[in-house]
Amino acid sequence: MLVRILDKVWILTILTLLLFPPLAICQIAPKTLTFQWEQPLPVDDLAGWNLYYGTTPGVYDRLAIFNYHIPDPGTTNTYTQEFVLTSPTGQVISYYFVLTAFDASGNESDFSNEVIARVDFLAPGVPMNFRVTIKVQ
Repeated sequence: MLVRILDKVWILTILTLLLFPPLAICQIAPKTLTFQWEQPLPVDDLAGWNLYYGTTPGVYDRLAIFNYHIPDPGTTNTYTQEFVLTSPTGQVISYYFVLTAFDASGNESDFSNEVIARVDFLAPGVPMNFRVTIKVQ
């Protein structure tokens, strides 16, 4: 009798693993940051903006380029741009950002003020002591 019950448990365990394999990878959702700034007028030759960023204040080892687009509705010099960050690290990371403007000739402005964003890429803890009980009739 005990052997029959154990056989049924093993069969159920094997079928469960085949039908519902355990997830080995923790998925971290990308984060969308929204930046807003004012660009001094005139903007006749403005081609876009460079977003420099990194994880240390004053050290910007990454770059994103925002192409020129029209100002926000109802304004003449306020701009908004979304930027998506992804990270497989599973940590809370502080990012430091500065913005520059560039023109069609390749001239670039100085850095804007630095802004910081703490981005949470930390997944919840793994559930523990998960179990199932099977009653054999």
